[in-house]
Amino acid sequence: MTSVKSEIKINTPKEKVWNIIADLGGIVKFHPFVTKSHYTSEQKEDVGSSRYCYILPSMELNEKVIDWQPGKSYTVKVQLSGEQVPPVVDMHATITVSEDSDGVHVSMISEYRFAGDTSMENKVQGQFQMMLDGVMMGLKHYAETGEEVDMNLFKQLQTARTA
Repeated sequence: MTSVKSEIKINTPKEKVWNIIADLGGIVKFHPFVTKSHYTSEQKEDVGSSRYCYILPSMELNEKVIDWQPGKSYTVKVQLSGEQVPPVVDMHATITVSEDSDGVHVSMISEYRFAGDTSMENKVQGQFQMMLDGVMMGLKHYAETGEEVDMNLFKQLQTARTA
């Protein structure tokens, strides 16, 4: 399995961060690459909850919760479809929120098996890393300011971060 991970410190109470990430259908508020999202299950929390996400430029995700630790973490099984889908299988992602003396920390780990031409494996891994880093940056901004993050704001945040 290939694994990519991103972590960030967020200056907001842990409970607030958990409430944001636990709103599965609300991922569009902080994920800069998601342009549409909604629940695909009546269940809104816990194992069995599911959501749909449309990701720029033309990829769709159907995610189903396979592990739920209230206030701490959840894991989703990810099914990719669309025109520009990377050759990965058995994909799942875990998002975790924790708190220590240094503050509130969020981490996201995505694991998958690469099923394509091995010469493309590093490129795909880099794209997933960029996406996870973007999710963490968007989550931090949304949790701390309440301002929803789209691709335009994300680009501004990236520019400010590197300036």
